[in-house]
Amino acid sequence: MSGAAVMPYLLKFENEGVGLEHSVLEITKQGSGLDAILAICLTELAFGFIFAAGDLAGGIKKGLLEVIMGGAFGTLWGGLAGIFLEQEHESTLRTFAVFSGGSLGLLGLTKIGYPRGGPLACFLGTFICCCIWRQKKMHMENLSRHLTILWYLFQPLLFGIIGSRIDLNTVDWNIILQTILCFTISISVRMCASFSMLCLSEEMTTSEKLFVVLAWLPKGEVC
Repeated sequence: MSGAAVMPYLLKFENEGVGLEHSVLEITKQGSGLDAILAICLTELAFGFIFAAGDLAGGIKKGLLEVIMGGAFGTLWGGLAGIFLEQEHESTLRTFAVFSGGSLGLLGLTKIGYPRGGPLACFLGTFICCCIWRQKKMHMENLSRHLTILWYLFQPLLFGIIGSRIDLNTVDWNIILQTILCFTISISVRMCASFSMLCLSEEMTTSEKLFVVLAWLPKGEVC
């Protein structure tokens, strides 16, 4: 999940006018967003059949259902927020709509038995409503600023929860070493593939290509 880690810094660079010449920030943001959607959907499918109580077919069906539920709810609330909130509505209200819609998706789908559909609903809903607002030529600077502030507030809680759950006494170091090897191989292949794809652009400099490759580097796990 590269987007959650790098997006605040991309917005900061954008406000400072850095990286706008060759659409470097735009390419990085769009790639991180699509990567997040793909990662969430595939992880939901994988968890659906890995932890399925019944047969494999039932697990795959449960994973697909979670993707469908998350996508449907995200499309619903994102579309409603984008349509009914107009230019005259303050950015604070739009920030509240994004935050409450995402929270409702995460908590509501968990409550009805589709917990892994929540992240997709949150991400997709925000993406849809922001696309609609941009088509209406609405200013997004204050919304981005408000969401960045919220991220800075909640980021310590996220990493604090992760740190509190780590127990080195239960760690199998052989598995850890194997995992590091797998990550190293997969990340190396991903970096090479990303750089090769960016080489198709003759406008971007080598430093800009390296920036995008590092920004797209996985920095977290979906769970």
